Amino acid sequence: MSEGPLLELQGDVGYRNRLLIKEAKLSIAPESFTAIIGPNGTGKSTLLKTLLGLCPPLSGHVTCAKGLRFGYVPQGAALDAIFPLRVSEIVAQGFLARGHLLRRASSADINDALNRLQIADLAAKPFRELSGGQKQRVLIARALCRKPDLLMLDEPTAGLDWPTESGLLDQLSALHREGTAILWIAHHLSAVLNRVQAVAAIDHSASRLLVKPIEQLCTADLQAVYQQPIELYTTSEGLRSVRQGGE
Repeated sequence: MSEGPLLELQGDVGYRNRLLIKEAKLSIAPESFTAIIGPNGTGKSTLLKTLLGLCPPLSGHVTCAKGLRFGYVPQGAALDAIFPLRVSEIVAQGFLARGHLLRRASSADINDALNRLQIADLAAKPFRELSGGQKQRVLIARALCRKPDLLMLDEPTAGLDWPTESGLLDQLSALHREGTAILWIAHHLSAVLNRVQAVAAIDHSASRLLVKPIEQLCTADLQAVYQQPIELYTTSEGLRSVRQGGE
């Protein structure tokens, strides 16, 4: 893998000729941690799918590093809760790409992915019997089975309570420290501010993508993106946080 960007996007983003982001420019570096933020319906999932090659840009191009391995956890990944798949069988699906089996997952592949998410004890359990947080960990383990250079997640914590969300984000942070680049659509701003290195914020009113290092993000940026009263501040513990709607 070269030292250049893992992924680069330059062009217009949208679907069915509907423009969502004009002249977007986004570069994902090795071992980076980037969050895509913005209100619902502004094109966050479309942007992620464009980077994945699932949705072609309206203009411009997406380029990726030669030999790039990526893992993808889609939003609300749907698996039939009645179909009796066990956790280990779902994780083994990590070697499926566009309906084709790249190679069979070995026991070592599966165990390594489960251990990284601290869920090895769930290997033999039916997926349908797991809690929401456990299911998300299994789906992330499935994405990790191929040992990706870049892990891409679409709102992985949506629907989880705060303790479960925080624990899952701790594990994503640990994966990042081990060298995995992470790009994820953030559900809560509070989860972003003290974990990621950069944000890609979709300003729907101007159809533009604002990309900034997290330390350069300011109140004016957030107000432009979310179109509502919102204040970025630093707590007494030195953590960044937000107040919304006059809180």
